[in-house]
Amino acid sequence: MNSIIHGGFGVNTNNQLQASGITGQKGFTLVELMIVVAIIGILSAVAIPKYADYSSRARATAAKAELVSIKTAVNLCIVETGAVKGCDQNTNGIPETFTATRNITGGYSVKNGVIKATSGATNDGGTALTIELTPNLTAGAGNMEWTESGTICNETRGLRPGQGDCGEVKAKPDTEPEVGG
Repeated sequence: MNSIIHGGFGVNTNNQLQASGITGQKGFTLVELMIVVAIIGILSAVAIPKYADYSSRARATAAKAELVSIKTAVNLCIVETGAVKGCDQNTNGIPETFTATRNITGGYSVKNGVIKATSGATNDGGTALTIELTPNLTAGAGNMEWTESGTICNETRGLRPGQGDCGEVKAKPDTEPEVGG
């Protein structure tokens, strides 16, 4: 007998399945697997560069945050001496060294209040972005404004223009000639 009675229902045996062209093997076809691999490849091609940009921007922001203590020391030097000149590293309470981190990798210096360092953020080519913080003291003002420059002001991998103390991108004047007359 080719069927087994189970709970009142006829269950086909493996011989009947093979005779009808249905086998017990299950799985994915090669085409299905290739489609899945292609989809994963496309997603990876988009996601990995975006993640690298995001990570670099995060390091640029963290680098700026790690330099706040140095900015504070420079601010105090300017208040105590009444001038930016002479506010150098290893003088007036400004640290001589800065311990390297994942976000500030080296190149630390302070000369006449200008703080320079190399960040852990990188450009598309893998070169470390530099940060330069310049104090701007307005006569009679109660606060210090800082201008940020260097390669860290990088739209895709660093601080975007207008973010932090990176200058705004100025709109280019319309140079196209007017049509008509």
